[in-house]
Amino acid sequence: MNRNNCLFHRFGAVLVFCFVAVQLAGLAAAAPPPPYLSTGFPQVVVVSGTDHEMGVQYGEQTAPAIVHNVAIFKSRCYDGHGKDKVTKDMQVWNYYLEKYDPAYKDWLQGIMEGCRNKGYNVEYLDLIMLMVYPTELWARPNAPYPAETIIAASAQDSPAPPPRGSYHACNTYAATGAMTKDGKPIHAITSMAATEAMDSIILLAFP
Repeated sequence: MNRNNCLFHRFGAVLVFCFVAVQLAGLAAAAPPPPYLSTGFPQVVVVSGTDHEMGVQYGEQTAPAIVHNVAIFKSRCYDGHGKDKVTKDMQVWNYYLEKYDPAYKDWLQGIMEGCRNKGYNVEYLDLIMLMVYPTELWARPNAPYPAETIIAASAQDSPAPPPRGSYHACNTYAATGAMTKDGKPIHAITSMAATEAMDSIILLAFP
């Protein structure tokens, strides 16, 4: 084999290798982000900066858990009230969030950005739903939306809520006087978490 043929074969081999490398890189880039895996221990999340910056950092560190919980919570709410009603409910919640706590919107939009940075897509109203899930599912008010929200309800968009075998709620009790051993008052509160909720998170924030 002459020198020119040898160089041609070597150059061809390099081209094939580069093509395979590019193909593999493309497959790696197209791979879906990893799923959420519970460890059984609270995840420690550390954030700092503005509300938006802290939201971005929070989203980047907790994206798999957020997406996992959105899927579960959304399914439960849609089954209970219907997609259209739940969407409008979240719009009402957001109206009051923007009115009374606008900085929190910066935090939620930062979380959306942080999730996107990790390859996950989360909608803004889904993050609202994560905030108000217990109220939406178990204690949704039957009254019409307040007129100031300019959101109209639809009568035909909601299925009847499914029957529930048990009621989820926090509870509290108090005792005093002769009902306690030393006469001092005792007050206790049990704060229950939704059965759909996954692991807790320990958040250390430095605004």
